[in-house]
Amino acid sequence: MALPTYASSLITAVSKVTQNLPAPNFVIGGRNTSTYKLFKKSTTYAFNMWRSPVYRIGSKFDVMKIKFAITPAMTTNMSIIPVLYFDNEASNSIGATINSTNYANSERFIVLTAKNFDNAVRGQDNFFLELQFTGSALAVVKLPISIEIETIET
Repeated sequence: MALPTYASSLITAVSKVTQNLPAPNFVIGGRNTSTYKLFKKSTTYAFNMWRSPVYRIGSKFDVMKIKFAITPAMTTNMSIIPVLYFDNEASNSIGATINSTNYANSERFIVLTAKNFDNAVRGQDNFFLELQFTGSALAVVKLPISIEIETIET
């Protein structure tokens, strides 16, 4: 399976602002292709990809479980492709697509295990998680994202 490619984008700031609502909303500052601007909550994707920070483990490890909530519930025309990158992007493992076919019960809480990545979840030093969003329906991953690892004794 080939990963989709996107024009480069960069998030440089996230802030909460009041917009005539009882609770503040998040606004993201960044570059989408070549234009710097502010992005706010929408019904379309401003950014098609999110990456976690790089987590340095310093020894062999396995990513055991990734848990996060999505909103709204999984429906048609909504998909998220999880990808794990290991050891300074020397290798990657593409997870099973999160969509209405694989999550047919309108799930709101997603739990990914090694099986979702064909058990290719071992790294030597560091890793990060990438979530790629596709489809015409907006899928939003809610924070926090929980990632459980297991270090390997050598």
